[in-house]
Amino acid sequence: MRKIFTLVTTDLKRLFFSPKAGLLLVLTLFFTYDFVRIVSPYADGLAVTPWVYPIFMDDWGNCLYVILLICVLMSDAPFPCGSELNIRMRVGKYVWLAAKILYIMAASAIYQVVIALLSWLVFLPDLGISSDWGYVLRTYYTNTGGAYDASGNISGTSLLGYAPITACLLQLVLATGVSTMLGLLIFLFNSLFHNYTGTVLVSVFSCAHLLLNDFGFYEFISFEPMLVPTAWIQLGDLASVISPGQAAGILAVIILGVSLVCAALMKAGRICIYD
Repeated sequence: MRKIFTLVTTDLKRLFFSPKAGLLLVLTLFFTYDFVRIVSPYADGLAVTPWVYPIFMDDWGNCLYVILLICVLMSDAPFPCGSELNIRMRVGKYVWLAAKILYIMAASAIYQVVIALLSWLVFLPDLGISSDWGYVLRTYYTNTGGAYDASGNISGTSLLGYAPITACLLQLVLATGVSTMLGLLIFLFNSLFHNYTGTVLVSVFSCAHLLLNDFGFYEFISFEPMLVPTAWIQLGDLASVISPGQAAGILAVIILGVSLVCAALMKAGRICIYD
């Protein structure tokens, strides 16, 4: 485990000081700040509570941006550092694979925490602390997210039906799960073909799903778009189809399945560590 932890921390340090990290930070800041322009009319000097993250992720455009940035984050999988042959000799290929899988999970979680923090901090100086959603977020979501049912009660499947901290934690788990799944798929196909095939395929599929859903294509073929795992990054739309717990469980099974496929292909020599 110490070898795996060392490899993961080394990859994370390399990521933090890479130009890619700077690009992701700038783009994330741009997209979150653009969200301020939409929400600020509801603020009018009122404080914005820390629970912006699930509200931000509930927007279709923001989900598209985040998925694209996740693909950028994972684009260079299997994340070669130039010393792969030396690493293979010192730790073995399966330890290397386990470290890469855990790195994808860790990078996914860290990036979602960054989004959660930035989505609130960009509202400076109108920041506030509250255990409730707060007037600003509640009013914005009510006017744009369909928070109420036909009887005028808060819908149990809307974000406002959750306690704010519960919504943020569920959003973090689901978004991290989706990011890890996409990262592993990119890792798998990039490793198989020794190029950026996985980056292109996963990026195109993820964006195509969101675009087809927005254009009403799934309604035309009578298909529920929330059955596609990449759509589970939107907590607000998820609960009407599947519970967050079930979605997280399915994502865990997919992640485990892809990891086992990677291990089997590595054993068969189809995925190898190379310089």
